[in-house]
Amino acid sequence: MSVGVTATQESASVPYIACGPERFLHVEEIGGTTAAVTGTMRTGPWVRDDRGTPCVGTLGVFADAAWAGAATACRPSGLWSVSTELSMSFGAPLPDDGSLLFAAGSVTYQDGHSAIAIGAVRTADGRCLAVGTTRARFVPGNPIFPSHADAARDPVASGVVDWLGLEFAPDGQTAGLLAREHVTNPAANVHGGVLFCVSELAATRAVDAEGRGLAVSSMTVLYLRRAPVGEGVSCETEIVHRGRTAAGVLVRCRRPDGNVAALATVNFGPVAASKG
Repeated sequence: MSVGVTATQESASVPYIACGPERFLHVEEIGGTTAAVTGTMRTGPWVRDDRGTPCVGTLGVFADAAWAGAATACRPSGLWSVSTELSMSFGAPLPDDGSLLFAAGSVTYQDGHSAIAIGAVRTADGRCLAVGTTRARFVPGNPIFPSHADAARDPVASGVVDWLGLEFAPDGQTAGLLAREHVTNPAANVHGGVLFCVSELAATRAVDAEGRGLAVSSMTVLYLRRAPVGEGVSCETEIVHRGRTAAGVLVRCRRPDGNVAALATVNFGPVAASKG
């Protein structure tokens, strides 16, 4: 049975506004159309967590820039787009050796209210690091702020946890950060890719995956409310299952008013084998 696809704006150019998260993670060359968007991200120490392990959650920033950019290109005149959902499944381990990663994607459905894009992230030699889907909703406005586009990388950060300013509770079950400008998007809200990354870091710490031979196998984040710049974000984890070969964690990213800004489901499985 064939699946119908609607994508009526295949010639629309993909907009790309490099804010703090993209600049810190060296996400560049995002471009193309709704039918074929591509981009690059260079790996390095900046993708590592505070334990020295490459953080696959950083690919959420890359995906949000590329795939959500394709969805944004479908917006009707006078509207912008906001991500409402990002799902990714992970394959080969994320490198941190300075190599380039390549994203490719396309829009599979769009109407006057929303769009869906799919894509993949691969290494230079073709290994698949992740595949996924993003969903966007169109809203009034066109929030492009020059101050965000000029955001610089932070050369003193030892890794993504340090750069985020993410702090973990002693029991590892909660984490928090202050939404400073360098983690926000053009609309002055916490970047969707940052909430994806924070959710992965919080879930991994809660399940203590490194000591159990587990790694994140897939994630879905629902973006429910905006998290404005200047406010705190607390990440509450709930371990639904933790076993020898699998684990599942819910992460609720709350604003100071108690409302949930993002709800993540993070799944764990055995660590993928490195290329031999």
